[in-house]
Amino acid sequence: MTCSDFADEVVAWDEGLLDEASASRLEAHLATCPECRGLLAEIRDLVGRLSGDERGRPVGSLVAPVMDQIAGRTIVQARRRAFVGRVSRAAAASIVIALGVGYLAFGPSRPGARVHAAGLKEAKAGMENAASATWKVSFYQELFAKGGRSGRWFRDANSDKSYSYKAPGRYRCEHLSPDGKVVFVAIEDRASGTRIEINHLNKTAALTTMGIAFESHYDPKGPFAMYLDAMESPDLIALPARKIEGVDAVGFRKEPPDGTPYPYDRIAFDFWLGAKSKTLVQCRWPGADLFDESDVAQNAVAFPIPREQGVDDGGRAYFLAPDAPDRPAYSGHVFHDIVFNPPLDDALFQLDAPEGYVVKAAQPPRIVETDVTGFLGVVADFFDGNFPDRFPHFSRDPEASKRYAKAERAVLTKANPSAAETALIEAMRRWYATGIPGPGPVHVFLRDQIAPGSWKYLGKGVKRGDKDRIVAWYRLKNASGYRVIHGDLSIKDASASELPLPVSP
Repeated sequence: MTCSDFADEVVAWDEGLLDEASASRLEAHLATCPECRGLLAEIRDLVGRLSGDERGRPVGSLVAPVMDQIAGRTIVQARRRAFVGRVSRAAAASIVIALGVGYLAFGPSRPGARVHAAGLKEAKAGMENAASATWKVSFYQELFAKGGRSGRWFRDANSDKSYSYKAPGRYRCEHLSPDGKVVFVAIEDRASGTRIEINHLNKTAALTTMGIAFESHYDPKGPFAMYLDAMESPDLIALPARKIEGVDAVGFRKEPPDGTPYPYDRIAFDFWLGAKSKTLVQCRWPGADLFDESDVAQNAVAFPIPREQGVDDGGRAYFLAPDAPDRPAYSGHVFHDIVFNPPLDDALFQLDAPEGYVVKAAQPPRIVETDVTGFLGVVADFFDGNFPDRFPHFSRDPEASKRYAKAERAVLTKANPSAAETALIEAMRRWYATGIPGPGPVHVFLRDQIAPGSWKYLGKGVKRGDKDRIVAWYRLKNASGYRVIHGDLSIKDASASELPLPVSP
């Protein structure tokens, strides 16, 4: 059967009019022809975008371009109209059933084609229900040659990690030295809300209770939540099939939705599933459109390094900061050596320090309102006496991020930073040192002290000291009224009716 024969018979196949021998011949062609499979998948993709009340309606010009490709522009218009008029969700379902499992149900094989993720449900469910898993993570940093916008990637020799997971919610992370020795271990039990960090270098351990200030390092949905969530996306991109760690793999790219506001949230990432196992083989952030594994330097670098210090590679020096101010320096990571359902001893997840280690219980700081207003004041001073447009994620704003990076360099290198720059960098580092994830104490205060959804920030256009302007409001847990922060950083009580904008009950 040729591709033209396929185009002629697909209409009859769709209508169930092919005899058994002809249907078998068509399905055999599908099994060996990625082009026809891809074109069929494109039809399924287009049909899948129709809303429920459009079932059975002609899709007209949407499908016509695809039909032109299938038919090689040889099918008569009458046959095309007959087929297009019958394309519906039900027809798409029959195509999926006819294709069966021989094509992995992973969508089109042609690189760059859009993929509906329905076929990934089986793979996702299997990984979500895994009783255990192990994996490794390697971290990378992009460095730049002088005078060039393009960079080269270097692996961070100080950041290799090895992970273990055992359901329900038990994690072990081992930090490895450049020579592969375990120097630091963090074990977390989400059920008990307890975490222990064991430092083998100085034989100490810290036992913490997660909650205020101390957040879990893992998503409640599991160790691969970011990638499993991507499998529900209606619009993945197929990557060229390849071998990953010696395994035949099918790859997908997840792009962020249009209009995503923050630069780092606008970065695509890739993940790969074993063609036979249908489980994750490798995950990469960012995707290969930015993180080109073919351009990773052979020699790893022991980060962190000063910005002014060059790293030699092949006789050329590379630096952290690009010469072009509008060109960000990316970092990235790769999940690899992923194994699902290996046998793991419960002893790996015991929250006990080795004998002879000094154990201390870390006491998280209690975040109060004055911590929040104090930090807001430091931030406003940093922005020349103006509250930032966005908060508490002001550091994700591109211009604010550049400004913060410049201030941090000035403070660390003692290059005449201003008092406001010094105050902000010191405040950020002080809160980070206490275990606060940042920025400052605000994020933790919002999560642990206020009623969910009650925070509203209105700092845009408000100057520091303006007592008549509202910067933010919120409702403390178990409280009926609201607390309002003004531009002079005073806090006053208010009812919902006194707020300038309506609030949810």
